[in-house]
Amino acid sequence: MWIKVAFFVVSNPRIVVKIIVAATLVFLFFLLLLIAPFALLISAPLSPPSMVDIYVQGTDRAEQLTADGYYGKLEIDPMDVLTISAVLRKQDFSSASVRRVQNLAGSFIEKTGYRDKKVGYDPVFDEEGNVIGQTPRYETFPVYRIRNIEEVASVLGFTEEEKRWAMEMRGGDRQFTNIVGVGSGAALDWWTQVRHIFPRGMEVSVTDVTTGRSFRMRRTGGRNHADSEPVTIMDAMTIRDIWGEWSWNRRPVIVEIDGQLIAASMNGMPHGFDTIPGNGITGHLCIHFRHSWTHVGNRECMEHQAMVLRASGYIFDQVSRTAEAYDFTPEHGPETIR
Repeated sequence: MWIKVAFFVVSNPRIVVKIIVAATLVFLFFLLLLIAPFALLISAPLSPPSMVDIYVQGTDRAEQLTADGYYGKLEIDPMDVLTISAVLRKQDFSSASVRRVQNLAGSFIEKTGYRDKKVGYDPVFDEEGNVIGQTPRYETFPVYRIRNIEEVASVLGFTEEEKRWAMEMRGGDRQFTNIVGVGSGAALDWWTQVRHIFPRGMEVSVTDVTTGRSFRMRRTGGRNHADSEPVTIMDAMTIRDIWGEWSWNRRPVIVEIDGQLIAASMNGMPHGFDTIPGNGITGHLCIHFRHSWTHVGNRECMEHQAMVLRASGYIFDQVSRTAEAYDFTPEHGPETIR
């Protein structure tokens, strides 16, 4: 019986084609099931760091509501809005929305009154219709001002303890250090030194050399370098504020590990795996040290190594000779090497 069936199938090309197509579709289906998790991991860099963006968008929308005021466009600092929100919600950002943040940002805008502004001139005619002069034309515009954090805290009824918390979270002078321009970190080797004193799960203070601003990072993975994530949404907001946007640009940083200042380089683009929920980004960032490697290609990245040397306070001769080939403050787009 099976021989007859096989002979019938073979003798009918259309049936053979249909069987091949069906088998191919089944194979592709199971192949898709196998590669789907890897495809999801690769696409992780495209995941939006929505929590931080919500505060930027909410602030922008609040500014747009009063952009036609007498003094022109207002500029509210999203970091100030985030700070007040953090105190109000005890840093619980799980249900933030653009409208809620927009309403909160509106607390920073105060209308102080109205003012007439000269916008042009109208002609003055005599009885015969001839122009004999001109008179100024005025329009009335609202006048606004931006409240500072302390004022907003008072408007929202913060206690003295909450006010102090807000000012401390915002950073004040303690947000900056004397590490500005060229760094003074130790250029320790990743393979023989840093990876042994910077284990996974460890939280460290990271300082951007150029601006002197600091934030907290936790190493959550990586073998060739330290894959790390901002500890809180405030840290994520600080990173975005320093880089100006989520960017692959490398910047020289100082990493403080057990009191020791170590030269490093860091990019500002969230990508890949994510382990800290509610910290403002989806993904992690890469921190490189002297002689660390990229994940792609298992080799040193010249730009990262140049940033490490800048953070350490000196540039080796071999780097200086090739400096013209590299933009040490790169404006590059996304790259496969990170």
